[in-house]
Amino acid sequence: MKPKEEKERPIVLGDGWYPIERDRDTGRPFVWNTHRSSFVLGDSRIAGLEFIVQPGPLVPLPITFTFADDAGNTLATNTHRLDGAETAVRLKVPAGAARCTAENDTFVPALITYGSVDIRTLGVRFVDSVTVLRNSARIKVPINEIARATGAREAIATKRERVSVVFPVYGDFSAERLLLSIEAMRAQKDVEPEVVVVERGTTSRLQGKLDPSVIYRFQPYTPSKEFGDFNQGEVRNDAIAASSGEFIYTNDGDVMFMDEHFLARSREILEQNHDMALYRPPMRRLPLDNFEEFKRRADAKSIREAIASLNLHTNEFLATTDDEPRNVRVAVSNSEGDLRVRTTSEEDFARYTADASLKDNEHVIWSENVHYGGNFLRRWQFERVGGYCERYINWGCEDTDFQWKLRNTFNLQHFPKIGKFTVLHLDHEKRYLIPAMVKRNEELFERRRKDGVYLAIKEDRNQKERRGSFHS
Repeated sequence: MKPKEEKERPIVLGDGWYPIERDRDTGRPFVWNTHRSSFVLGDSRIAGLEFIVQPGPLVPLPITFTFADDAGNTLATNTHRLDGAETAVRLKVPAGAARCTAENDTFVPALITYGSVDIRTLGVRFVDSVTVLRNSARIKVPINEIARATGAREAIATKRERVSVVFPVYGDFSAERLLLSIEAMRAQKDVEPEVVVVERGTTSRLQGKLDPSVIYRFQPYTPSKEFGDFNQGEVRNDAIAASSGEFIYTNDGDVMFMDEHFLARSREILEQNHDMALYRPPMRRLPLDNFEEFKRRADAKSIREAIASLNLHTNEFLATTDDEPRNVRVAVSNSEGDLRVRTTSEEDFARYTADASLKDNEHVIWSENVHYGGNFLRRWQFERVGGYCERYINWGCEDTDFQWKLRNTFNLQHFPKIGKFTVLHLDHEKRYLIPAMVKRNEELFERRRKDGVYLAIKEDRNQKERRGSFHS
């Protein structure tokens, strides 16, 4: 029988790791080190560590291991060059070490990928187990047991750390699409989301249509022509003020989660990374002419079965109810290191090139391949940056502004660009964008950026305090 001390886990996962996975071909457990992540050493008697690592396609790739004490002082560094094959890395642990941090060179600011590439494959996989040398013993700790050691404390906390999903809706929004989105939200597993809907308009279009568990607030409001004076920041702030969750996902009424573990996996990432927030999940689009068939399937069976029946193979940007090939035009641009991918149909592209007036109204033609308004963060992070700015009118920039503040205050990262985090946009006609308002909002955002993020946060906090939180 082994000594009791060898049964104890002398090492746990620290920050910077994605959730544990298993290789689909071999079943071997692994965790991703996409840039910087750490192991916490739980025993001062540890003299050595051995890892099995697999680099991604960006090789040769150096990976540096840094040992630090409890105060964060560096004790030793060791750099290994990975050349493509699975490698065993052996490290000597200096006396007094409390943490081992692994850092590789795959970090890209505002990292995003094109199409279906998984951003994590650029990094390094730690596979199978970690061998700990302690005194004369060699203790092999499986990766999945290391992950459970980290999660044990948090498993209790997450029972009370609710996830709130907020929907701001307005004017002549599509109630059918919103109800389907809420239905998909309520089908999430391993988490019980709190759903909050704040509707602003002349009369309520949702009264009596929502499940009693949904927190619903209606704000009487008479919009000007074409909703030109609609304030998205106010409604988003009011929806979050009406929620109670420790974690918040900001959604739109025409967007739904395709994977039933979306929220649970998102929360797991944030639980392992204290100052991280996630934004802009990858998004497929349900063509407008497919909506009625999709709704029929959801009504006849269930929302999960309707989602599972969608064709995801014919086009990587679409999810369709049929197998008809659809030609899609793709436009790629780079804005300060952030790759933006927009798509449109061939028919709309022909209309766009033939009509010169559309050059000032691109939003009506082109669609993003990410959910720009999708953010997953903690409530205290939302409060720290002052919530949404309430100075933007009509559509455009309030979500970009909010994410700019998060990026300059916390560790803001894109959702992983894989199917598990992909959302579905239920396409509809775009009647609400006013080019003059978009231009005004863009100019306001540029002025705020020049003034600096700290002044912007102060202004937004003051404006929220003057207006007060929304109350029923």
